[in-house]
Amino acid sequence: MFRSGITSLLLLIAGTVQAEALPVPLTLPYAIQVAEMQSNPALQLADSKLDRVNARKEQLLSESGLNITAIAHLRAVEPSDFSINRTNNDSRAQLQAKKRLYDFGYTEARESAAQSDIESQQWLTVDARQKHLLGIIDKFNAVLVADKGYVLKNEEMTLAFLRYDKARDRHELGTVSDIDLMELENGYRVLLQERKVMEQKQRLTRKSLALALNRPDEPPSKLYEPEVVWEKELPSLDAVLEKALSSNPSLQAAREALNSANRKLEAAQAKDNPVLHGEMSVADYHRETGSTHKAIAGLILEIPLYTGGKNTSDVALARASLREAQANLRLIELAVRESVMELVLRLETLKADMQAQQVSEEYGELYMDKNRALYELEVASDFGDAVVRVSKVILKKLQTKLDFLATEAQLAALQGQAVTDIFTTVDNGKTK
Repeated sequence: MFRSGITSLLLLIAGTVQAEALPVPLTLPYAIQVAEMQSNPALQLADSKLDRVNARKEQLLSESGLNITAIAHLRAVEPSDFSINRTNNDSRAQLQAKKRLYDFGYTEARESAAQSDIESQQWLTVDARQKHLLGIIDKFNAVLVADKGYVLKNEEMTLAFLRYDKARDRHELGTVSDIDLMELENGYRVLLQERKVMEQKQRLTRKSLALALNRPDEPPSKLYEPEVVWEKELPSLDAVLEKALSSNPSLQAAREALNSANRKLEAAQAKDNPVLHGEMSVADYHRETGSTHKAIAGLILEIPLYTGGKNTSDVALARASLREAQANLRLIELAVRESVMELVLRLETLKADMQAQQVSEEYGELYMDKNRALYELEVASDFGDAVVRVSKVILKKLQTKLDFLATEAQLAALQGQAVTDIFTTVDNGKTK
């Protein structure tokens, strides 16, 4: 589990990272590092919930702890006719100490439940941070895909314009009809508009990434394409499932929540138990009588006799919460099992896609070289089509590769591992 010590260390140096501009080009590991140290509403909400359950634990500890009270009592009296001390000043100063000594398991159950609540929220905080970092990976990848998509669309638009431009010359010579010329112009205009859409997508994805990094005024201009090792042997479904079922943050949180619900039920059942208190006090009296005492020590035993059915309702509510926690744990376990199966199978599919696309890319490059030679010999004129064809393969390969990376990160998070474990080195990658 990622404990608060690591988080505190990151926050300690956060100011330094915030003061530095994003590097150009920006690497994905560096973006992850920045995201870990930046303030984010979802993470702040998780941290505030953790603060709340910690405060609740402290509150419970204070209820069973030693309580010391200073009392100053100023009053005037009319003494009884039988009183020896005839002074009217009956003021006193008193120091009183009281502590709950034993309540037959009630306090212990409540404090244990509070500790389980803390453990549960700590795991939920880890899960929130993991999801935030997975979001950074998705947004980073979206920028890369948008950039490559723009390049492809620009090539298609350029090729369409060249064809349309040549057709205009032939149209003047009467070798191209009006309708054929309009068809080529329409194709060019459509691709021009699509290129504008891709250009807007470039801006939007960069803005989205900048917002996620809490750098709204600093959208990255260039990004490194992360290195993805897809040729390696993939983990088995059984191994991943075993790790996920034992270490998944959401599951761990649900287990701790179930422990808390059990202990809260025990506390509800023990609420009517007797309570033994210890009490001591010392006092200074301005008017001493035969019934005033300078020091008192004693034990107080409280035995509830009738609570109007409140304890019965508390137990019923605790039982309902326990059943809810049991059902929630089961639901999360089923969801984790399903997610693991989907992600492992997806990795296998993506690996096969990468192998096929690598062959397609090699074939496309050979096809382009062939058409380049024929174009230079003026035998064929579809060299531009070959270039676009290769660009489409490259874009698809990039999408598959980045999808593989994101899937690996999701699988790591499901197993309770840091998503940064999927990176080999901080500076791995190549420019887009």
